Amino acid sequence: MGGMAPDWAKDVRIDDLQNPTIRDLAEVVGVETAVEIVATYSGMVIYIPKLDSVFRAMRDRKIKEEYDGNNARQLAKRHNVSESWVRRLVGGRLDGQLDMFDFVDEKQAL
Repeated sequence: MGGMAPDWAKDVRIDDLQNPTIRDLAEVVGVETAVEIVATYSGMVIYIPKLDSVFRAMRDRKIKEEYDGNNARQLAKRHNVSESWVRRLVGGRLDGQLDMFDFVDEKQAL
């Protein structure tokens, strides 16, 4: 990748940044970090994904951990997804639905 920002970059102020995108970036991460990003990725096109796609795996993991067999609707509302998405994540069962082997397992346990 690119390199480190030159020593004089430490003296850059936000008012010195003429590019509105870089100025916006500096307001979020600070001027020094924005200059480092420019120095490192200068001339490249960088795609920044939507926030929800960055955290999708974590959201799905949390849904699986929180699912108790009867709370698909609540999880869907809490995580802003559809009930069918919750069911798909947890293996396709409807809330309260037994697996055809649940009864067999109970009988064998007796």
